[in-house]
Amino acid sequence: MIISKSLLYSIAIALLAAFSNATPAAEEYTEGQKRALQKALESAKKMEFFLDLKNRNPYLTGTWVGAYDYDNRTPNTPPANTFTLVMKSEGYAIDAVIIEPAVVPEQYAALAQVTDTRVSLNNFIFKKTYRDGTTINYQLRMNAKNKTMKGTWEIPEGPSGTVKMKKVEVNDFF
Repeated sequence: MIISKSLLYSIAIALLAAFSNATPAAEEYTEGQKRALQKALESAKKMEFFLDLKNRNPYLTGTWVGAYDYDNRTPNTPPANTFTLVMKSEGYAIDAVIIEPAVVPEQYAALAQVTDTRVSLNNFIFKKTYRDGTTINYQLRMNAKNKTMKGTWEIPEGPSGTVKMKKVEVNDFF
């Protein structure tokens, strides 16, 4: 778990102010102190969401259908492609695989392992690794209400692009 120093500082200020007997009345706070306290309270709410990761299992677990495309397209750039991400999240552990139509004629489909998963607030970061060792880094922003994720991908020292995913459930078809 990564917690920034400023977040810890903000939470400490809020706790000190809340539990100190010497806490001034609201009208005695300066505008700067009021902004700092408001920021600390907002940070504490975000931290509560982050620490409550286990409750997001139903959101992450499931089948996600997506598409990716390349930035800086040239005549030699491969076409945009689709993929399916199958994911299971238990507590802080995430197991997932990706299958996608192969872009090389010798293969029908490509299977990739999902590793180095990190979830913080509404961000989902992971690495996709193919059998040949090619690794692609993903940084996605989650939208629980719409059951979507979108963001970017990049091959270190190689191409990059955009990606969008939508969670698909059985009731979506019936």
